Amino acid sequence: MSNESLSLAAQALKTLKDKAFQLSKSAAPEYKELEVSAVGTHAVRTAKNQSDLARKFEELGIPMLALTQEQEAQIGFEAVKTRASGCEGKNLMVWDVGGGSMQITLSSPQGAEVFGLPFGSEAFKAELVKQLKLSGRPAANCAVSSLTPNPIGRKNLAKVKGFARQKARALPSRLRFAVKSGVCAIGIGGVHGKAVEGRIEKLFPSIQGCACDSKNKSCSHASGEVSRREVECLAKTLIDKNDCAPEINGPYSTTSVSNLFLVAGFMEAMNINRMRTLNVNMGHGLVADSTRLKFKTIPIQ
Repeated sequence: MSNESLSLAAQALKTLKDKAFQLSKSAAPEYKELEVSAVGTHAVRTAKNQSDLARKFEELGIPMLALTQEQEAQIGFEAVKTRASGCEGKNLMVWDVGGGSMQITLSSPQGAEVFGLPFGSEAFKAELVKQLKLSGRPAANCAVSSLTPNPIGRKNLAKVKGFARQKARALPSRLRFAVKSGVCAIGIGGVHGKAVEGRIEKLFPSIQGCACDSKNKSCSHASGEVSRREVECLAKTLIDKNDCAPEINGPYSTTSVSNLFLVAGFMEAMNINRMRTLNVNMGHGLVADSTRLKFKTIPIQ
């Protein structure tokens, strides 16, 4: 992390902490103390200057813990359990795609099992650029990064779909079997909620003809859900778009299209035809199960 990023992170946490104290005084004046803690995921786990970030947070009175991938998955799972409905009688599967890692947590009568993979949205994009030899092209003038695969190009459609399926082969067979047997699948995090479901909801009219089957040509998109067919249709629709295209332009434009192929490839590998998305974060999970982690020290070296 750069010094600028460290300062911005610390300032953002200070602002949130001050706001939390103000809200607690008005909403729950009977409580005299408020505990504020911070957790870091993949970006913090892999940062070379973790200790600098921890020190800045400690100066603000905010203890910080770098979560392991398993802890990250468990906390996300707890967050979903507090907010998901309609999953009664089914095993719960929670799928979180981050920038550099991916966690799939599966419940069963024997407990929850975490399947962690060491790549996510940004890693998939970078490998896509490398595998399809898309580097070296001049990026669109509105691209947020020169490392963009856009436009991927229709000629690369079969290759990018194959690459996503290849990555999905890392999933163990017992996970695929469990999902195939029937689960309540829920996607969390920005990739599922905004990059995929949010974009499908916004652009559904442009893919309606593709996403609806022949028996129901006037189907509609169910908010808070995604079908594999919708994801695949939108990926194909956007494959020739560059970062300036209004359909994908924004701070995450470089992963806007590759995210769709990543999610579609894994949905195919796990035989998931439809899944729900839920807007939860680490905070929801920590509040639900605050005893799982201890914040008395700053365990970052």
